[in-house]
Amino acid sequence: MSERQFDEGRWKDRLADSLVRLSAAQKPFLQRHWQAHGFPTQVSFNGQDETPFPSDDHWTLFEDARLSNRFGNAEYFAPLLAALNPVRGVLRDHPVLAKTLDRRIGDDEVQVGILNSTTLTGLSQMIVGQMAQNRSATKDGFLNTASSLNSLLLPTVSGTEPNRTDAIDVGMDIAVLYGIRTKSETVLGEGYSLVPFNSLDDYVDPAWFQEVAPEHVQWRKTEGISAIVHRFRWRPEIRNKQSFSNGAYKAPHPQFHRWIEEFSNLLAVSLETRISRIITLEGCISRVASDLLGQHFGPNSPIKGRSISHLFSAFSEFKEANVEQIERAAALFSCRTKSDYAELLPAIYRLGEAYRRDGRFAAHDRILDLAIVFEQLFKPGTRQISKTLQNAVAELIGENDEDNADIKASIEHFYNVRSAVIHGPSGNRKKQLLKEVERAWLSGSRNARKVLLKKLE
Repeated sequence: MSERQFDEGRWKDRLADSLVRLSAAQKPFLQRHWQAHGFPTQVSFNGQDETPFPSDDHWTLFEDARLSNRFGNAEYFAPLLAALNPVRGVLRDHPVLAKTLDRRIGDDEVQVGILNSTTLTGLSQMIVGQMAQNRSATKDGFLNTASSLNSLLLPTVSGTEPNRTDAIDVGMDIAVLYGIRTKSETVLGEGYSLVPFNSLDDYVDPAWFQEVAPEHVQWRKTEGISAIVHRFRWRPEIRNKQSFSNGAYKAPHPQFHRWIEEFSNLLAVSLETRISRIITLEGCISRVASDLLGQHFGPNSPIKGRSISHLFSAFSEFKEANVEQIERAAALFSCRTKSDYAELLPAIYRLGEAYRRDGRFAAHDRILDLAIVFEQLFKPGTRQISKTLQNAVAELIGENDEDNADIKASIEHFYNVRSAVIHGPSGNRKKQLLKEVERAWLSGSRNARKVLLKKLE
């Protein structure tokens, strides 16, 4: 069947009808298989059945049936094979698969190239993927899976709208972040968006970062976790199993890690909060696409970040992040080539890191970070540093005389605490100041944040 003669509607209808019949025919064989090898472990959460689809059992059964003549049990598998072969036949009729499959009977493997990896894949795996995506085994469900598979194989004929972000051929580079709660997507510009973690179920498996995230993630305690995503379009490359290709299907986004690092620090400053990168997952395609192409579901290139296990509490609550502040950070970041961003970058990094400090000396370290930030921002010289900083900060962000007085008093107190941290409690006054570290940090960090954002504008 050539592409020009290919009738998509008829092909989908034939495939759906064949899969419905196969779903009915396989049931007694699956029961006998499980009786012999053990039934799948049942998994439930909050009363909902979440047992993973037994893909391996289906694949084993289909392959046993396909090879039954070779192993002398063709009579046993005959009813299943009678339902399985028509599905294989319809798949073989697809023009993309027809061009790549060998004509030898029983040989049904092709190379499936996705992003930067290629896997030898058989039709049995694609059939299992269709079953996994339509557990109810309805014809309407199989019509949907057939349509999705066809759109992956023949984008020029039935591809999705190019601007749709939920299309099956949309992949994502994902940076998972701890410390932000958001309920909806916020567009950040340059192809990036901030999204709630629970909106990525089809792209991210929590098990991928279980070594850096606490076990509470398995309990769906994820409201403090969000992600910055960069979407891209991708297409599978279907080739004959004997062919060879040097082609790279997706080059890593050249600025992804730098963009995430720089923006997340600016976002931490804008939101006045700790933001820790848990893991980056480059080259993620949807679970639906993985299933339909008969592929193992997994990220293309995971890179671990900071562990949050020691920070996480099952009882912690996160206020929803201020969308206006997120959008403000995005707007400032978008103008970074036209502002003093490059000069301010060390201070942004330092303040972002200060928010992330933890450990025995975290409170004191934050004060030292903040002192460095102020001196980087104003370069006060070596004499009367406190007085110089008081005047400079008040002049930049003060709104009236009363506000200026408060700012100067705050900076003076902060700098006295800084001196006590560095030189130690040499007297009663400094001992008292060391008890006021948290107060100095809160007022000082707010002033530093205002200064940074003001200078960026």
